[in-house]
Amino acid sequence: MPRFPSLRVFAANTSLVMVSAAVALGIGEGVVRRVAPRHRPLSVALRGLYVPDSALGYVTTSRFQRRVRGRGFISDVRTNALGLRDDALGPHTPDTLRILGLGDSFVFGIHAGPRERCFIEQLEAGLDRDLALHPSPSGARAAQVVNAGVDGYGTVQEIGRLERLGPEVAPDGVLLAFYLGNDFTDNSGATRMTVVDGYQMLEASAAPFRAHFRPLHRRFRLWLHAHSELYLLLKERLLHPVRARVEGEPQMAEPKSFDYYVYDAGYAHALQSTPTPAVEAGIAATRAALARMRRWCDGHGASALIVALPTEQQVNPAARAAWIARFGLHEADLDFERPARVLAELAQNAGIPCFDLAAAFRERIAAGDTLFLPGDNHWNATGHALAARAVQDAVRRELVDRSPAALIGSR
Repeated sequence: MPRFPSLRVFAANTSLVMVSAAVALGIGEGVVRRVAPRHRPLSVALRGLYVPDSALGYVTTSRFQRRVRGRGFISDVRTNALGLRDDALGPHTPDTLRILGLGDSFVFGIHAGPRERCFIEQLEAGLDRDLALHPSPSGARAAQVVNAGVDGYGTVQEIGRLERLGPEVAPDGVLLAFYLGNDFTDNSGATRMTVVDGYQMLEASAAPFRAHFRPLHRRFRLWLHAHSELYLLLKERLLHPVRARVEGEPQMAEPKSFDYYVYDAGYAHALQSTPTPAVEAGIAATRAALARMRRWCDGHGASALIVALPTEQQVNPAARAAWIARFGLHEADLDFERPARVLAELAQNAGIPCFDLAAAFRERIAAGDTLFLPGDNHWNATGHALAARAVQDAVRRELVDRSPAALIGSR
């Protein structure tokens, strides 16, 4: 008989300890998130934003909401019922000209910080001000630029997104942002992305990821890495220093081949005068995608515009020199203007006007502006603002004043 009270006391004390530990961990988690928030890779920070899709590989899910902290930016990411990083779409009224913006992470715009600083949002605001003073020939006095960008997409997927969303969005114009750094590579399939357990990653990494995280203890650590900032802090401040003392100086890893860096290698191949089979495949896929874009726009009464987004290496001599030195390349073998020329020729053949942002970016960088995030090819908020200003006249000329509705209204 005396044992039962002791067991009850033991159980009660154990429960109290567990509850106290849970409360302490919860308080610690809250303090870390408020005082010393950690930075996660976007693939981890945005887990759950992407869901698999049989046709496009993956799409953004609807009504997603999360705050993301990166190095140099904080961004609140929200999607509407269509999975777009935009407000809910209301009726398309005759006095508003609607443009559908397609592209990858530059269009999605997380790296700009708050949504209103993103390229698409600032373009919409600029066009709104312009149309309020100078209505389009059709009488439109406002503009709506719908953000249909998806991080990691190539042109083939973007046109697939146009064909899927277009009938519901019913745009007067379509703006396609083409990133010269990797869209040819994306279109070749070499850097095609997929989603595994909610994480966005290269298709080539999917099988090794599944194998590595099959054991339960690794899956639990992966869950902590995605959900607990306290875990990240303890890992950084306690586990790593202890491991360094126990294991000593880390062993030098075997040097990786250039092809391991798939984006850099793909970009370098696109700069060479003799295209590799992968580059040729990317160009052919881009040609076919632009032809689909032209057919869709013609069939739905929409105008079209391509905007060429330059890499930092194209517009910043210091970044170019650092990139060449990092990989031991030879500048004489590389033509940094070639991707833009190839895209311009493809656009011309498809009958779609193409506007290149490179000149505007070179001018501002030469004047001392910083337009890219440190160690990242993405624009900072200043770069997004410049892109919106630089492309506004081209959008007005090609998508507003030449839209089918505008041309009908001018007759």
